[in-house]
Amino acid sequence: MAGQPRTASPPAIRLYDEPLLEEPRTYVVIGTPRGGTSLIGGLVRLCGLPFGEGLLDNHEDPAFNFEAIQRSGQDPATTLRQTVRQRNAAHPVWGWKYPRASRYLDAIRSDLRNPHLLVVLRDPVAAAGRHRGADGGRRSAIHLQHERQVVNVELMERWQVPTLAISYERGVDQPVRLTRQIARFLGTPAPDKVRVREFVRPGTYQKIK
Repeated sequence: MAGQPRTASPPAIRLYDEPLLEEPRTYVVIGTPRGGTSLIGGLVRLCGLPFGEGLLDNHEDPAFNFEAIQRSGQDPATTLRQTVRQRNAAHPVWGWKYPRASRYLDAIRSDLRNPHLLVVLRDPVAAAGRHRGADGGRRSAIHLQHERQVVNVELMERWQVPTLAISYERGVDQPVRLTRQIARFLGTPAPDKVRVREFVRPGTYQKIK
């Protein structure tokens, strides 16, 4: 109605089922390269979820990097299943971030206890804008970003497990609200809003203080 303030759309939408907060469970942050998963991975860490070992600045656990496992000469599916079992033994609730985890999630699903997905979606033009090269290269980058997001949406539909679909753009605009949504989905306390705002400040969000 005219004269009433507009309520901003939420930065994330919960899909399929309610999170199983009383059960052992596993959270996976997926998206696309340069698609905003580092921001979401950092917010998950701020919420206190066990999120891996030997984490890189982008909040990725090297043990879940498909390409690195391949380069080492190991079989990715076998190695990933072993890692999942080790983490299951160490933590009732835990997670990891790897943008292209959809490449292997089907192969290890039976080892994941009550999987929950955080799927980061970003404007493909913005994500592809960092591609350096001729116009044709940027067109290809936009197309690739779109294709990879379609793969993730298809995974969401195929699995139909508790899922938080996250808009990167709206998350940047509403970081405190997004973090509260993430905390509810994880079943953890939300961090102080001052800490959240400091974390998402441009140029800083790859660091956890």
